[in-house]
Amino acid sequence: MNGLTTIKEIVEPTFISGYIEGEQPGSLLITAEVEEGKSYLVSHYSSLPGVAYLSDATAYGIVKSYYQELENGNLKHLAFPEFIRPLERQKDTAASLVAFLAELMEEGVKEIRTFATSFQLPRPVKAGVIACIAKGNLRWRERYWNETGFLSRSLVVSYSYSAQTEEEVRKSIMKRSPSTAAPLLLPTQCKVELPEKIAGEIAKLAKPLAQALYPPLHGFRMQKHLQRLAMVSALRGSRAKVEDEDFEKIRDMSRYFNLQYNQIQKERRCQNAYVEAATGRVERVACA
Repeated sequence: MNGLTTIKEIVEPTFISGYIEGEQPGSLLITAEVEEGKSYLVSHYSSLPGVAYLSDATAYGIVKSYYQELENGNLKHLAFPEFIRPLERQKDTAASLVAFLAELMEEGVKEIRTFATSFQLPRPVKAGVIACIAKGNLRWRERYWNETGFLSRSLVVSYSYSAQTEEEVRKSIMKRSPSTAAPLLLPTQCKVELPEKIAGEIAKLAKPLAQALYPPLHGFRMQKHLQRLAMVSALRGSRAKVEDEDFEKIRDMSRYFNLQYNQIQKERRCQNAYVEAATGRVERVACA
């Protein structure tokens, strides 16, 4: 994955989070400079069950095309490999989409009425959002998205390439190395226990992370983001209870849960029980 293993290990649990009993699907906003693999990474999951992979969209278009799947809970995530594209529509249309996604990620969408879009649903629908946006395109939206609460509804992930990673990518292109990605196997709906002690440790981590993004935040949403990742970590380790090792994994990842664009570290082998499949197909697996 040309140095993106760590970011991949954040993206994959987010897709799996929709299958944790009692939890809403998690959301991610992934940002880096152009040419640093954001969209490429997310594109590997375009055919996952429960994922709508969108190159462009409006709030009305999403409801019209996916309402039934959202209502019955089969659509877990909307994935935007290039989030800037729908944001470059007319101002009212783009604003309506952002407001729609903000509600979709948390309270659930029941009604939106703007100049560009007007609809009402029988009951609120929810889903996670995974969106990629270049550093420059996020910079001038950052303040407004913070003030409106849109940014905190996603786990913000930023990174940059080191000289070593850049050279790895360049050599891969020169050698025309084929790009392959192991399939992500999705579990059935599973219950995972989160001990109060570990939740407390996560809370100590969540508040400063949230306030580094936007000082007025209390870290409540960040707490939920991190707890979901810890529960998925346990699930991927074939366990029904979060343990200290899951918290340590989240703490290691947290160097990217900001807008500091830290360099991605040297790749380490992914220890994912659900990723490797000899068949090469995306399948569902039962809880351990």
